Amino acid sequence: MKKQISKCVKMLFLGIIMCLGMALSVHAEGSGQFFQFDGEKWNKEEFSWTDSQGQIWYAHEYGTNGEAIISAVTEAVMELQVPSYVYKDGVAKKVIGIGKYFPDSEYDNTWDRFSCFYYDGKYGNGTLYKLILPDTLCYVMPNAFSTSGSWFDGLAAVQLPQNPRLVIGESAFYGDKNLQIVHFNDAVGGAQPVKIEKQAFGNCPKLEEITLPPTGAYNEIDKEAFYSYGECNLKRIYNAPSELELGWDQYCADVEEVSFAEGLTYVDGISTIVAYEWNEDGSPSSGRGENIKTLKKVTLPSTLKEIGWDAFKDNKNLTYINLPEGLTTIGSYAFAGCTALTGFTSLPASVSGGIGEGAFMGCKNLHLENVYIHGTDSLKYQFTDSGIVSIRIGADVKYTVGAMFKGCTSLKEITVDAGHPYLSSQDGVLYSKVYKSSGGEVAGSSIFTYPAGKSWAGSYTLPSDVVLLGGFAFDSCKFTEIHIPARVLDLDYDSMASIGDRNTYYAFDSIKDSCKLYVVKNSYVDNYFNTRYHFYYENGDVLPISYDLAGGTNDSSNPSTFTGGNSIELKAPTRSGYTFTGWTTVDADDEEVNFSGSYTPSMGELVSGVKLTANWKKNPDPTKAPEPTKAPTAEPTKAPNAEPTKAPSAPEPTKTPNTSDNNQNTVIPSKLPKVTGTKATNVLTDGAKISWKRIASATGYQITISTDKKFKKNVKNYIVEENKNNELIYGLKSGKTYYVKVRAIAQGGGKKVTGKYSKAVKFTTYVVPKVKKISVKNNKKGTITITASKVKGAAGYAFVVTADSNLYDIVDIKGSKKNTVTVKNLTKGHTYYIRACAYKLNKQKQKVFGVYTKKAKITIKK
Repeated sequence: MKKQISKCVKMLFLGIIMCLGMALSVHAEGSGQFFQFDGEKWNKEEFSWTDSQGQIWYAHEYGTNGEAIISAVTEAVMELQVPSYVYKDGVAKKVIGIGKYFPDSEYDNTWDRFSCFYYDGKYGNGTLYKLILPDTLCYVMPNAFSTSGSWFDGLAAVQLPQNPRLVIGESAFYGDKNLQIVHFNDAVGGAQPVKIEKQAFGNCPKLEEITLPPTGAYNEIDKEAFYSYGECNLKRIYNAPSELELGWDQYCADVEEVSFAEGLTYVDGISTIVAYEWNEDGSPSSGRGENIKTLKKVTLPSTLKEIGWDAFKDNKNLTYINLPEGLTTIGSYAFAGCTALTGFTSLPASVSGGIGEGAFMGCKNLHLENVYIHGTDSLKYQFTDSGIVSIRIGADVKYTVGAMFKGCTSLKEITVDAGHPYLSSQDGVLYSKVYKSSGGEVAGSSIFTYPAGKSWAGSYTLPSDVVLLGGFAFDSCKFTEIHIPARVLDLDYDSMASIGDRNTYYAFDSIKDSCKLYVVKNSYVDNYFNTRYHFYYENGDVLPISYDLAGGTNDSSNPSTFTGGNSIELKAPTRSGYTFTGWTTVDADDEEVNFSGSYTPSMGELVSGVKLTANWKKNPDPTKAPEPTKAPTAEPTKAPNAEPTKAPSAPEPTKTPNTSDNNQNTVIPSKLPKVTGTKATNVLTDGAKISWKRIASATGYQITISTDKKFKKNVKNYIVEENKNNELIYGLKSGKTYYVKVRAIAQGGGKKVTGKYSKAVKFTTYVVPKVKKISVKNNKKGTITITASKVKGAAGYAFVVTADSNLYDIVDIKGSKKNTVTVKNLTKGHTYYIRACAYKLNKQKQKVFGVYTKKAKITIKK
């Protein structure tokens, strides 16, 4: 018997041709007209009929239109051809269904109401091998061929009918462990739509391939039609519905190829349940839905408009997929992590504005060319870590992130449409504008992204207008050395916090071990980042030195220029009657520096030059002989000065009350416009300056701030009770990222109107580490030297000396870029109290102070 079955299987596989199509006439007849079972029409009385082969068929009449549902067969052959008609008392009854129904069951559920079809083979053989259903049949009842009948353990192939009303009921073939082929009869040259209910083909471990009718817009296939609690080995699904759930991942994650049916406009992929809790026997008990990760080939229909979120994420063996013209939306992370995907090099023009965040993230071998992103306001992580080659950014793409091209080692060219508010491109490099702190004036450019695929193994010098570098400016570049002029004011930082990466990134982080970084000593970049990067020093520009000699004469050897990165050696000027006491300059931090002899310019002075002012002390006059004493002169006594008495002043008139007080008489508009131009500047460790464009009809504003970009938690509100365009806010936490938005308020006379909130802007408060300790040393003549422990990344230090332990009576405040200062003119025998803190500089070059140390004290002994 086993040899006979094996031979039959081989013949069956060779004999069946899977050919599916759908005639439009069948669409019209069947669409929306799937069979609906009515238990009231089931005739409880069973009748039998014997066919010409001696097979005895048992059936129940269904309704009064000459239709019947077959419930059993005896003396049957292994390859069972179900008849189109059975006969009762010589009258033909059209067979429309197969299975067993129990109308008197006390339970109203599928397992109790419906039972399997009864099969009994000839000669006591209870194994059914092949099942052919007639085209008259439109209902395979729930459980009809499920494994609750052991005689279906050998069922290997099923040919389903050509019927536009066909419904395959819940669990109809569930658990058929030998089922290998499911074939829809296409004898009339077409195929019909079909309705397949939950778990109809669940737990069929040998069913590796299924071809459904190619009528996606008309089929009704439950997403759990193939759902299995045990083993499922489907590898190929053709004409699939928009989405399928196959069951537990550990049993059902082997699908390699899927084609989705024509007519579909949306595809969401194929998912399984990934377990995170298990029973004692090792079986899964709880899990979460995730799309499968075993696909190698995907074919999408020409009618497709949208691909869902995560649809094909992390299918690392997926090499081919087609993107049809007319596709408008690719969901977030739809192809993220598909590292082998190579099937196309361009995107349909129709999808330019509908690519979700992270859609192609990690597609390292997908070399997209001439991608044009427009019709959307956002470009974030769509192509991060991908193989993209070239991209064009539309002027309407206003929201971007620094990491949008992180890891794109093949990227060679980025272009930007004219009119973009802050981005531009030159020679394929992406730049952004850098604005001064006031007036909206452009101060220069920032390199946003230098395409890694455009870089080379050699030297690169920043262009002359670049004053800032983005956090991923040179990510993955091949440069072996980069020259950073002193005019670069700062390295901006970026993060990928919105996708879970809390690290902070700066321009050279990814190449610091393979690329030498050349800077001018004491430049902004050197001072701010010499603890993050190893720098090599080189000379800067030749810059002017200007002198204000305050009436003196300069020494002829004093230079008129200096070379950035080098010290200036100066000799004292001369002035008749005065002694030179030193030079004064105001550095880029607006700090006064006093020195004589040698001076090393730094930071802003390496960009604009040095201005020196000579300081003088007047020499004492020569001692003169004493003048002879003069005799006193008698002055006549003056008469009292008679002043006329003034008339009393008239009382001032009573002032008219201010009609604008409390906004009582202000005209309140019915509607306020949306606030625009919101910015967060002058950021500190605990606050920031929030500014916006003033609205004339407003009487005040509401500033709303939160650490949640959706403003659903940690929300603070600040009310501004006057019509101005900025406000300083405090009470924030150091090192936190905040989102802020502003809306206008108009109120008065018991009426209050609020406008719409502005777009939210993001900023991060500064972190300035605390000075851990300070030491104080007594010097001669009432002077002390204070030294603070160094703080990484500090731009300078502040020292406060007070004469009382409560720290109120301030004697001196010193600021220095160095961590040590000298304080003079202190009183011998008095005790002084000292504190110190570090500071950084924000983007407006404003000092951002950290927390003071614990106070130290010293008594002046010398």
